[in-house]
Amino acid sequence: MNMRVKRGISCLLVVCIIPWMTGCEGLTGQLWSGDYGDDHRHAAPEPDLKLSQTPDLKDVLVQYDEMRSKDAKIQRRAYLLFANEKTVAAGRKPRFITGKAVGRLQGFPLAISYMTNLSTAGDLTLRVILEEDKHHFTLVSNGREIGSYQLPDYMQHSTWVQLLLTPAAVTGDVLIVAGIAAVVVGVLYLKSQSGN
Repeated sequence: MNMRVKRGISCLLVVCIIPWMTGCEGLTGQLWSGDYGDDHRHAAPEPDLKLSQTPDLKDVLVQYDEMRSKDAKIQRRAYLLFANEKTVAAGRKPRFITGKAVGRLQGFPLAISYMTNLSTAGDLTLRVILEEDKHHFTLVSNGREIGSYQLPDYMQHSTWVQLLLTPAAVTGDVLIVAGIAAVVVGVLYLKSQSGN
C-alpha cells in the first residue's frame, strides 16, 4: 500500500470516529436516552375522589380520575391504599384494580371533608380530609391522624415506540457515517487527481 492510501484510510477513520468522540451520540443514542414513549400520568384536576373501606376493614379502596399528560385523556382508576402506599410515595405506578374486583372490594364509603373542616374530636369513624389541591389527603380516625397520602403521579414508559424506531435510527446513523466517509473519499480522490 502506498503512503497516500494509508493516509487516506487514516483520515477516513478519524473523520468517522469524530462524532462519537465529541459526545454526539447519533440518532440511535438519542432515541434510547430521550423520553420517547414516556407518558406522565397523574390525578385529573378534578379527580372525583372516592374512598371506601374494604369489607375486611384491612385496607382502603381509592377511586379517582387519572389524566394522561400527552393527550389529557381521563381514565377511572382504583387501587388499594395501604397495599400500594410505598409504591405511590416513590412515584411509581400502583397495582390498579379493574372491573368486578372493584365491586368486590368496595365497602363502607368514607366521608370526605376539606382541610377547612378539621372538627374530628370524638369522631370514631374513619374519615378523609382532602387538601385544597385535591391530590393529597389525610386519613383520620377518633380525632387522630392515621397518615397523609397522595394520589398516584408517575411516568408510564413504553419501550415499543423505541423498538419500532430503532431500525430507522440505525439506518440514519449508517447514512450519516457513509455521507461523511463519501465526502472524505471524494476530497482525497480529487486531491490525488490534481496531483497527477
